[in-house]
Amino acid sequence: MHRLIRERLFAYNITNIRSRVKVNFACFDEGIHSLYCEYVYSKPTKKATENMKRVSTVILDWLKTGLVAVVVAILINSYVLQAFQVKGESMLPTLENADSTFALKLQTGYNYGDIVIIDSRIGEKRSLLEPVMEHPLIARITGIEHEYMWVKRVIGLPGDTLEFRDGGVFRNGKKLEEPYIKEPMRSEFSSVTVPEDHVFVMGDNRNYSTDSRRIGSIPLSNVIGKVIFSY
Repeated sequence: MHRLIRERLFAYNITNIRSRVKVNFACFDEGIHSLYCEYVYSKPTKKATENMKRVSTVILDWLKTGLVAVVVAILINSYVLQAFQVKGESMLPTLENADSTFALKLQTGYNYGDIVIIDSRIGEKRSLLEPVMEHPLIARITGIEHEYMWVKRVIGLPGDTLEFRDGGVFRNGKKLEEPYIKEPMRSEFSSVTVPEDHVFVMGDNRNYSTDSRRIGSIPLSNVIGKVIFSY
């Protein structure tokens, strides 16, 4: 008898929970052959329902605002001011490995000594979507490492003739004063003339940098931006 009552009560309870919002119950054991239970059902009041709707609306509005803010931040960071983390030691002593930088993309031209972020894939056309995919947050989500993005210093502009000898760089016949380099170059390279709409870039750590000496002058379309801040 006791087992039968408990089974019926359990089934009754589950059936009504599906159609009720709140279930309060109390059971009293009146002996081994008797079990008495009371159930009290209550539905939310109209005011409670309105409060729930109001809270849901506020939460939804906050979520929408947060999503818009994230999208705007990603777009600004992708097309106006892009974050970039230095990888490697090619820019020592100016920039160290894992330093963070911000590159301004709204550039119409570059000057001698500018530190820039470049896309080293010479000959490949950049798509409009690539800046978004290169954003640190998107890159972390996708797990794609953009190893082709390098940070270098502008040494030559269109029309310049550069020579590399005696441990230094000669631009148009005049040796450059470069207090920012780590040490003099130990190797000599053939002279080059920078083509139109290109720049010639090098790392400050001249003996441990892969730069224009190996891949050639950089088309302006492959210069992502000028570094304006680092830490």
